[in-house]
Amino acid sequence: MKEHLQENLGGEPTDVELAKATNMDVLQVRKQIAVGRAARNKLIKVMIYFQIVTLTFMKVTQLLRKHGLS
Repeated sequence: MKEHLQENLGGEPTDVELAKATNMDVLQVRKQIAVGRAARNKLIKVMIYFQIVTLTFMKVTQLLRKHGLS
C-alpha cells in the first residue's frame, strides 16, 4: 500500500494519506507503524544473536579440531 501511494503521490505518504487509503484513523496507522518497527527491531536483534552464536560455534569447532578433540 505504501509503495503504491509513493508512486501515485511522488513521495513518502503522510500518516493522514495512509489512514485514508486504508480506511483507518491516523492513530491506528501510527500504532501499526510502531508495531511494525518494533517487530523489525526484534527480528534484527534475533538475527544478530543468531550470527554471534553461529560464529562462536564455528570458532569452538575450529579449536576442537585443531587440538584433535572432535
